[in-house]
Amino acid sequence: MEVSEYFQIIRERRRDIVLITLVTILVVFLFSIVQKPIYKASALIEVQPSDAGSSFLGQLNLPSVYSQPERQLSTQADLVTAEPLALMVIDKLNLKMTPEEFTKKVSVSAGENTDLIEITVADTDPIKASLIANTLTETFLTNTKKAASSEVSKAKDEVSFKMKDIQEDVRLYSRLNNKEGEEGKPGESDENVQSRIAIAKDIYTDLAGKYQQLKILEDLSTGGLKMVVVATTPRRPSSPDIPKNLFLALVLGLAFSGTWVFGTEYLDNTIKNADEVEKYLEIPVLGQIPIVKDKEAEKSTDKDETPVRAQIVHSSSIAAEAYRSLRTNIQFINFDSQARSIIITSPTAGDGKTTVATNLATTLSLAGSRVILVDCDLRHPKVHEVVDLDNTLGLSNVLVKSHDLNEVTQEVGDAGLSVITSGPKPPNPSELLGSGRMSELIQFLKEKFDYVIIDTPPVCAVTDAVVLAGKVEGVVLICSLYKTTREAAIESRRSLEKVNSKLMGAVINKVDHSRRYGYYSRYGGYSRYGHYYGQYHDEEKDRTMAS
Repeated sequence: MEVSEYFQIIRERRRDIVLITLVTILVVFLFSIVQKPIYKASALIEVQPSDAGSSFLGQLNLPSVYSQPERQLSTQADLVTAEPLALMVIDKLNLKMTPEEFTKKVSVSAGENTDLIEITVADTDPIKASLIANTLTETFLTNTKKAASSEVSKAKDEVSFKMKDIQEDVRLYSRLNNKEGEEGKPGESDENVQSRIAIAKDIYTDLAGKYQQLKILEDLSTGGLKMVVVATTPRRPSSPDIPKNLFLALVLGLAFSGTWVFGTEYLDNTIKNADEVEKYLEIPVLGQIPIVKDKEAEKSTDKDETPVRAQIVHSSSIAAEAYRSLRTNIQFINFDSQARSIIITSPTAGDGKTTVATNLATTLSLAGSRVILVDCDLRHPKVHEVVDLDNTLGLSNVLVKSHDLNEVTQEVGDAGLSVITSGPKPPNPSELLGSGRMSELIQFLKEKFDYVIIDTPPVCAVTDAVVLAGKVEGVVLICSLYKTTREAAIESRRSLEKVNSKLMGAVINKVDHSRRYGYYSRYGGYSRYGHYYGQYHDEEKDRTMAS
């Protein structure tokens, strides 16, 4: 399929696309407005690793919350949603919910390339959302500060313990030095003892300085976390986001409608254009008959004329030109064989074979030919309805020899068109149509008329058309666009070939020229040139013959 055909499909099925898209948007819109609005409030925490705390605790060989900031960021984010913290916030705010319900309201995200932790709370009440977010953040910071202070306090106690040991060593060295001097006993030299005492005092002084710094660190400790953004009361709900939902509905509607349109087009096995008829049936297309609007037929109909004949005589539409073109094609393809008895049939019911047969017979008669139209659809006759004739007597009476041919033949207008309606419905249509009497009748009519146009039942419905096909000189198969399936058309061709009938070609009926495979697409549009050339001369000829 070419790109242009895709655009033609879209153009043809644009109503379906618009309808499906609008329904999708409407459903999403209604779903959005009935949803309870959800508000989100967010607080932001900055992780601030302390080099001083890390240095002090590192010198003491103690683990520190100040060290390993990458690990700290993810760990702290996980701690925000821990159940103990959830219970503390629930108790503080007196919330009527379980820790699991509380956790579902909270989402925590830690930036990969930043030192920030975002705490977001979703709730149907905007004030409640911001209150929970801020309370949760403050509680988390307080707990973290307590944990950090506890760690510093532990380090301070360790330093204090070492200072006491140093003090004890200094006292011991001093007593020993004094005692040995008083007794005059030999011992370590004064210089050596003094040196030891001096070293101990230096260590003590250093530890004392660290001890004071740890006290300051303990007082100022925040656990390496700071609240940089306080959650404010949201003014607009975060969900449902109606503009966003409508945009997504538009995209979804277009995608779904496109899938539906192209999917159904792909699965549609009906005949859509003349090329498919020639491809699958391997027969020429003799004509394409457009859909005739009722208003157009009414405008061109006189009181004393049948609708069909009036349409052909007076109409300057493409429908009239289509039948003239069909007449010309049949005469051209029939130039050598001179087929005078022609069956007009179709694969299935509702393809418009009776209308085509009646209009073709009328068009041939208007061109000066002697034409008789015979309704051989003895089961569901329609010809008498189309041409507005009495069906009390007809073909069935002739076949059972209850009436003479002249008694059942009726004239239509003054253009040389004769009609034999079906007559009363017989109990055995197939036997009558397959009888020798029917063969004799067709032969007799061929001698009396230039063309014998026979309307039969559909090929796939009953065997009547196939039975008659072996008795005539040509068969024209009517295929209704977007109705006749390829399988039915192929089966009809095979059935007709079994009796060695001459399948002259096919006529595509009910063509909508507004659709992509319409009447214009194949022949460039008859109405564009009708008044200028062929249509003008054909109409003049038809009017002359009619008068």
